[in-house]
Amino acid sequence: MRVLIDVNLSVRWVCVLESHGFEAAHCSEVGARAAVDATLLQHAARAQAVLLTAELDFGQMLAASGARGPSVIQLRGGCGDDPAEFGFRLVVLLRSFAVPLAEGAFLSTDGVAVRIRALPLRGWSRSPL
Repeated sequence: MRVLIDVNLSVRWVCVLESHGFEAAHCSEVGARAAVDATLLQHAARAQAVLLTAELDFGQMLAASGARGPSVIQLRGGCGDDPAEFGFRLVVLLRSFAVPLAEGAFLSTDGVAVRIRALPLRGWSRSPL
């Protein structure tokens, strides 16, 4: 599985994910450091990558567009701040939800609760948790 890490998360996520067998790239490494969110979604879709982010607007963008991809994992409540602390949990989530993420899904976690919805999103509310 490929993972594209949004600029709002540390580049240290790349090493954590790669050490567990995932292909990972940080936006700053692929020339998307200053890209707007819509461009990041397009880049992730072209790369067939899951977008890992801490931003809250990707769910609304996916819902508004009716898109079936790319999959997005949203780290809420600061759980994306320390890859060393939350990295293993993210790896478990990536493996546990590999099929829905491959098919198109929006996964949101605050480090404790997890919610996953298939794409396209319908009936989207502002707060997915």
